[in-house]
Amino acid sequence: KPEENKLDVTLNNRVIAQTSSTSYLGVAVNECLLWDNQINKLCSQLSFKISKLTRIRSFTCANVLRKIYFSCVQPTIDYAINIWGTTTQSNINRVQRLQNFAGRILANNFDYINTRGLDILKI
Repeated sequence: KPEENKLDVTLNNRVIAQTSSTSYLGVAVNECLLWDNQINKLCSQLSFKISKLTRIRSFTCANVLRKIYFSCVQPTIDYAINIWGTTTQSNINRVQRLQNFAGRILANNFDYINTRGLDILKI
């Protein structure tokens, strides 16, 4: 019964079309306020930026690498987090895994056996 959920909004005698999702100020919003599209977009952006960190870490000092992280990667996570941060735990875990990996790059610690990613971020 999709017609029951249809909302007719008129502005200047013109009906505004209802869509199932849209992007507003760079945040992907859908009609149910599920943030899967936003998290997919965010994880894609983070993966790209973190891959660049991986590439430059061998010829960049740790201090510069940290500055790049805090100026390019962390703001991507922080943008509109008060909006999409209410997403499912599964989505939060996806973002957290990428942030943990970025922390491993910054710390140059890829010991997955003895060190948890969250512990690296506390350093």
